[in-house]
Amino acid sequence: MLDPAAGSLLVGCFALLFASAALHKLRAPARFAEVLRAYRIVPEGALRLAWLVAVAELGAAAGLLFATLRPPATLAGA
Repeated sequence: MLDPAAGSLLVGCFALLFASAALHKLRAPARFAEVLRAYRIVPEGALRLAWLVAVAELGAAAGLLFATLRPPATLAGA
């Protein structure tokens, strides 16, 4: 069994990681789209929806902070 303090620390760190990654993408959406284009991760036509990745990350970060939303947020983050 994991100590609740350690579990809370891990959850907080992952929430901060997702929030930080989302804000980084939202500050420079064109650059993020270029990265996706360069890696050919998504089809060219879907690049205009790259901001949805940041929105999903923000949702995962927020969901991790609430115990009832943690399981779907964990799945979304994975």
